[in-house]
Amino acid sequence: KSKPRTNRKKYRKLFLGIAQSRSPSKKKTNKAVKELLTGLKNNIKSIHKLLDKSSLPLKLLKKGEYKYLFVIQTVLLFRMSFHGTLLMKENT
Repeated sequence: KSKPRTNRKKYRKLFLGIAQSRSPSKKKTNKAVKELLTGLKNNIKSIHKLLDKSSLPLKLLKKGEYKYLFVIQTVLLFRMSFHGTLLMKENT
C-alpha cells in the first residue's frame, strides 16, 4: 500500500508545532506523542513487510542500520507500554 516515510512532512509539521510552542498543554503533547508513535509503528511495520517480501534476512542490514532499527523498535515498545491501551486499540 504505502511506503515508509510517506507521511514524513505531516509528522515533521506536527513535531515542530509542539516543539516550538512556548508551553504546550499536556493534552496537546500527549495527542502529538500518540500520533507520532502511531506513525513510527506504521513505518516499522511497512519496513518489516518490505523485508519479508524481498526474502532477505535482517542480518543483511549493515551493523549500524540494524542497531538503529533495533533501538527504535525497543523505544517504541517501551513508549507503547507506557501509553497503555491507547495505541493497542488502534490495531484492532
